[in-house]
Amino acid sequence: MVNTMMSYRLYGANDIRYESVEIPNIPEGGVRGKNLAIGICASDGKLWHDGDAHSRRTCAVHKTGKLAQNPIIIMHEGCFQDTNGQLWVFQADHYESDGTPMAIGYAKNGAACEIVTFDREVVNGGYLIKVPDGIDAISAAIAEPYACALHSMEETRDYKNVLKGGNVAIFGFGPLGMIHFDLMRSSKPENVYIIENQDPRLEKARTTYARLGNEYGMNIHVIDFSKNDPFDFIPKKSIDDLILCAPVGGILVKMIDQDIFRKGAHANIFAGMPADKPKYEIDLRKAHYLDLHIHNTSGSSIKNYETILQAVADGTINPLNVVVAVGGLDSIEEGFKAVAVENKYPGKVVILPGQRKGRIITIEELMGGHDVLVREEAKALVNGDIKLPEKQK
Repeated sequence: MVNTMMSYRLYGANDIRYESVEIPNIPEGGVRGKNLAIGICASDGKLWHDGDAHSRRTCAVHKTGKLAQNPIIIMHEGCFQDTNGQLWVFQADHYESDGTPMAIGYAKNGAACEIVTFDREVVNGGYLIKVPDGIDAISAAIAEPYACALHSMEETRDYKNVLKGGNVAIFGFGPLGMIHFDLMRSSKPENVYIIENQDPRLEKARTTYARLGNEYGMNIHVIDFSKNDPFDFIPKKSIDDLILCAPVGGILVKMIDQDIFRKGAHANIFAGMPADKPKYEIDLRKAHYLDLHIHNTSGSSIKNYETILQAVADGTINPLNVVVAVGGLDSIEEGFKAVAVENKYPGKVVILPGQRKGRIITIEELMGGHDVLVREEAKALVNGDIKLPEKQK
């Protein structure tokens, strides 16, 4: 019986090692499962860069010790299967019973491996969420960013979404911009202004999302702000919802100063601001008379996960729209570089541990032209019925 597995473990800042490790014993009251799919998130790259200085480690170091002595398996988005065939996801924002924050993939072992193991604190705390029947593991694996986006929308209207039939501006159309787009389709805004400056994201907006907008009954306007002032194209007093998915707080300032918001609008500041520029001056008098609602959120709740998974089961959202590439476990380091440094892929990259040697490949290339997986194709990828081309040696 094989008692080792491949995993990515962090030993300190910028010290990640892809290595064979012993599969941990199942702790008393804990669970173990076969890892099926892992979502690559840029925030994992921040942990990779910061090591023990990361905020999700400094608060738990009295329990975890230093990474050099107690390395952890990284990554906080994933879906695994138990011995009964049931699929599960996990809530990364885990707190121990004594109140200590021990985030999975940051302070506790995460998803960058072939077999995942969770202790009784995770199990008893309710941090494992059952995936409804019929949902593919790729969709389930990226429930975490969807849950965070849903949490941000909870701070808006009583129906927890953008204004029905209104006008929306999405600034920053990477994975989280696309996820917010997916969540807002139940409100069917009339006009959606997608504002970006990176070519791969602009192309994705002009193709896939222009098509989806047409299907959903939305008018899609794509603006390249590296070449144009967005507010030359957005009418004054027109925007009901701003979704800020890029760390550029000055956009909010300009939208207030240039009278872009409609009265009663919401400004959803989803992106975190950089440490070297966290402060902006806002005309509060204008914001006051606009009845402008400004809210910032971070993280998500277990209830958010459950709501997202049920919405996937019901067909009211489709996370596969956001997945632009897949790869094997051997390719995680390449995937991080492509996502966090090169901005090579406009949407989510999902890793399939069961196809360990597979290279990262776009959905369009893999599937011979169409750029969005259907559920049966996603299941076939996870099962290995659709093979990934292997990395060149």
